[in-house]
Amino acid sequence: MSILPYRTLDNVIEGAVITFVDITEARNLQDELKTQLSEKINLLQEVHHRVKNNISNIEGLLSLQAVSSENPEVKMALQDSVSRVQSMRILYDRLLIGKDYRDVPVKAYLESIIDSLRDVFANVKNVVVKKNISEFSITSKKAVSVGMIINELITNIYKYAFIDRNEGMITISIEKDGNTVTLAVRDNGIGIEKRTDGKLASGFGLTIVKILVEQLKGTYGIKNDNGTKSVVKFDL
Repeated sequence: MSILPYRTLDNVIEGAVITFVDITEARNLQDELKTQLSEKINLLQEVHHRVKNNISNIEGLLSLQAVSSENPEVKMALQDSVSRVQSMRILYDRLLIGKDYRDVPVKAYLESIIDSLRDVFANVKNVVVKKNISEFSITSKKAVSVGMIINELITNIYKYAFIDRNEGMITISIEKDGNTVTLAVRDNGIGIEKRTDGKLASGFGLTIVKILVEQLKGTYGIKNDNGTKSVVKFDL
């Protein structure tokens, strides 16, 4: 509703003109859009729940197969698959907890993956894990790649870096500088040269890392540094 004064030629107010606009249709449309949006959010949440449950089932089946296998190589391969599936399941946990299906808090997400890997490789004793992960968010699409990169690098360390050693240390740091993210994973183990020369390192795992880094349009480097240090850089 709007009210406009009605004036004479002498600029004397003699009345008013009242205009009414029917906004019923606009309000109904707004309510309908709100309803549709709510329905889509609920549907998306249900989809994430179902995907997470399916991933959990796959993880459980692989774990059961790994336990029941008597072949060490098969057991190790299945264990690797479990950790890879686990990183995806954790992502869906983060998405469902945060109620935001586009961005994922990096610190909570990656710390969950790191902790779960420590449980997977509980037989590797006396390994201290230090985490220095900055607080920022990343798109869910990039989060999948980063999570799997972390999984592959740490898995390789647990499996190969501390051969014939009674203790070790793994340090994971992730920092954001402007639009650039730097991920560094290092250990104080036997070094990449000994792992490679002795054919201990998983070539398949590092191949996965390189593919994932390419998907991020980033860079990847690995070197000896009182152990092994891997560095990944990419832009958000």
